[in-house]
Amino acid sequence: MNFKFKFGKYKGEELSNVPKDYIEWKLLQNVTENLELRKELDRREGAARESALNNKVDLYMVFSAGQTGTDQAALRVAKGLGISTGGYAFEDFMTDDGRAPWLGKEYELSPSVRYHDQYGVNAANSDATLIFGQLTGGSRLVSHMCNYADLPWKHIRWPDWSEDPWQVAEWVRSKNVGVLHICGNSERKNPGIGKAVEGFLKNCLEAIVGGDKRKF
Repeated sequence: MNFKFKFGKYKGEELSNVPKDYIEWKLLQNVTENLELRKELDRREGAARESALNNKVDLYMVFSAGQTGTDQAALRVAKGLGISTGGYAFEDFMTDDGRAPWLGKEYELSPSVRYHDQYGVNAANSDATLIFGQLTGGSRLVSHMCNYADLPWKHIRWPDWSEDPWQVAEWVRSKNVGVLHICGNSERKNPGIGKAVEGFLKNCLEAIVGGDKRKF
């Protein structure tokens, strides 16, 4: 049943066509039949929640380039939680520890044709990007690529954490991310970051795929 709006400049209009802010303003004036108006606001909020639930995308894949430190930590955590992994690695699967062809076998990464190509491809094929550590060199390049492609990204500083895992998990959920690109400093660039990021991501990704259990 469609109700006609009975007040002010929208008098006679279908209630569903009246702007929300005008309805809220009228409610503040203590006008009559405010119950009818509140029901309309509740209906709109309910429809918005239902739409968000229907369009929700679950995280199902983590992309990373396979470098030491952040990249490999992300792959280990994702695989441990049953999240698919993939992405483009450095040319010939090269890392700071030498060639790592096991990245293709264990995590389904593909070697990039040229150095630095993996940054753009992984970011472009993801819904959002997390960057850990110092925002320099390759990490800064990734941020520029995300900006250029108008893709969301978040920088998490370490060793002085700028975010906690659950804040980041909420951000990822808010972006409706199916494929998450995770990158950041290598062990050579930022010693100890791999272990730190692994612990962080265990909490973060678990909160995304399994609820906010905070058990790690």
